[in-house]
Amino acid sequence: MIFKFLRSACIVIAIFILDTNSLQAQDDFTKGFIVTLQGDTLNGYITVFYKGFIPYAIEFKESYEKSGNIYYPNDIKLFKTNGKIFAGSLVDIEKSPRDLQRLGYDPKLYLGQQLCFIEEVIGGNKPLYVIHYTTYDLFYIKEDTAYTLLVYKKYLKKPQIREITRDVIVENKKFIGQLKIYLADCPQLISAIENTTYDFSSLKSLFTKYQVYKNEKPVVRENRRVFPFKPGLAGGILIATIDYSFIKKHKGDPVHTTVIPIGISAEFTKFTFNKEISFYNTLLYHKMFEYSREDIHYESETKVVTDYYYHFTSYKLNSIARYNYQKKGYSLFGGAGISLELLKGYWGITKRSYRGGHRYLDISGGKGNLRSIAPAIEAGIRYKSLSLRALFEYNSEGSSAGLMAGFSF
Repeated sequence: MIFKFLRSACIVIAIFILDTNSLQAQDDFTKGFIVTLQGDTLNGYITVFYKGFIPYAIEFKESYEKSGNIYYPNDIKLFKTNGKIFAGSLVDIEKSPRDLQRLGYDPKLYLGQQLCFIEEVIGGNKPLYVIHYTTYDLFYIKEDTAYTLLVYKKYLKKPQIREITRDVIVENKKFIGQLKIYLADCPQLISAIENTTYDFSSLKSLFTKYQVYKNEKPVVRENRRVFPFKPGLAGGILIATIDYSFIKKHKGDPVHTTVIPIGISAEFTKFTFNKEISFYNTLLYHKMFEYSREDIHYESETKVVTDYYYHFTSYKLNSIARYNYQKKGYSLFGGAGISLELLKGYWGITKRSYRGGHRYLDISGGKGNLRSIAPAIEAGIRYKSLSLRALFEYNSEGSSAGLMAGFSF
């Protein structure tokens, strides 16, 4: 039951994370420069917008305090920020699947075009570029002012020998011939080119050898996907109240307890160029402290002592739409959203009656999964990767309030 609940709850996060039709933006401007179509270099501050893992647009401003302008790949030649160089261009893409479970039997290339910024991963006289997709990469070389796709495709073929029953995986390695032409001024690399595979590690080794042979200083940049959200850790202290129906049924008072939840977080921007709006999600876990109380009352001449006992473990998903007010060096934020909670545990009631020197015992209890959906509001401050927020949740069956700290990677 718990896994079904958490699976359903995680859809709230997954809807946003997997929605690659929306552009994602980095939170902060960083120093960098752009090169205009006229060849002018402008220094300033840049923030990058992503569609999936692909840079789709940037916002550039010449000073931190000024407002910026939006640039698309056909508006500028290239930009550099955080040590990375991106070139804007309309490039060919090959859309065939690469993973073994989805390979087809058609050897035909499924070509299309995409307007985007491609990342330079090898610099120098013979640069190499990449586009990151979810499960594979496409690599490009620069010929004059054009960016040419290094062509590679995998597909299946029926075996020609009767004894072989499994399909054969065939590779279209046109990129080998392209590299021989591209690096033709270094004939020592022919053997290395023929043994090159279509992945960054192998291509990096080849291009590094080329730079060594040509007495160039190797220029290898970091090659990694930029995730469109910031993962992190969350934890804090909350004062929680539980007042579920089974407690009311037995005339029990609401349970008040202090809990220390811990968990993971994911924050990302949903709206296209609105960096002030983000969605902050946390998946939290905590064990609620055991709670018991004793109730004594008299019925006629009978003394009745009732012991109540509750023990629950909480699994909670918070999803908050957050407004961020950016200041230089820190930001203030506030937001509202929902809190989905599953409480797993058990309860027990022991009723002891004393009459005429005799004691009568009545014991009841059980296990249960309790669910709740509550509105939630927050306000807080963030400095670099650290944040502190006040959180309040309320509904008719329970509420909580307290402080939560967060750290983003």
